[in-house]
Amino acid sequence: MTDITEKLHSLIEKDRLPSGLLFVGSSAPLLRSSAHSLAQLLFCEKREVRKPCETCLPCKKVQAGHHPDLFFLETETKEIVIDQIRNLTRWLFIHPNEASRKIGIIEEAELLNIASSNALLKTLEEPPFHATIILLTRSTVSILPTIRSRLMLVRFPHHKELEDALLGEKPEWLDKLRFLLDFRADITPKDIFELTELIGKDRNQLIWFFRTIEKEIRERLSELHAKGNSKIRAGRLEYLFNLCIQTEIETIERYGNISLCLDHFLLEWVSPC
Repeated sequence: MTDITEKLHSLIEKDRLPSGLLFVGSSAPLLRSSAHSLAQLLFCEKREVRKPCETCLPCKKVQAGHHPDLFFLETETKEIVIDQIRNLTRWLFIHPNEASRKIGIIEEAELLNIASSNALLKTLEEPPFHATIILLTRSTVSILPTIRSRLMLVRFPHHKELEDALLGEKPEWLDKLRFLLDFRADITPKDIFELTELIGKDRNQLIWFFRTIEKEIRERLSELHAKGNSKIRAGRLEYLFNLCIQTEIETIERYGNISLCLDHFLLEWVSPC
């Protein structure tokens, strides 16, 4: 059992699980699986084992995707629109069919637009007493701060499968990237544009770029926390981490303009704090 699941299970046992949760992590399958397991645990008839039994009828219904008190909000478009949130809200306010609660899970929550975000915010401000709402996202940067403030953040560590993707020969531009990260005051926009042109030649090696950035940020955050240094600097690094995840989504998952996306990120990296 991981520290995350241990914490969630403890909250459930104490009947202190909040009505809103925000699952954040770099692996969408891991987030979905974790939300799925939490739903099973909440509906399970044998909760004393501190994990879903996966043999009772509620567990089997969740596994099959047919539990009447579980709602997965997914979208195949570039954004989650207000009608989708309204449908979820109407469903949440109906009394549970079989369980003691209803669980609504919003995948790719970073795709919420302004209208759908505001509609969701109203529900989070006054949720039905029997509702649990879980947002899944790879980055919090596009989620309204007013929404984030009403959710318990559950941040998942970097997934091992993504580390396994760091295979093959080291890219020729990797040392240039590390130099840029260390000596940002001496870097010009021209240096950045030349670097991103190199990186953009091979989409398959983009994983090297993003894992290098994320590793650098995690190490700097750990160092700051160990020294008890400035919260402002830590906040800046957390912002850059979220921006890195968002840039990865744009370039790898949505096939955005690689050089343009990386230019934006690296210019932000070298800009004064």
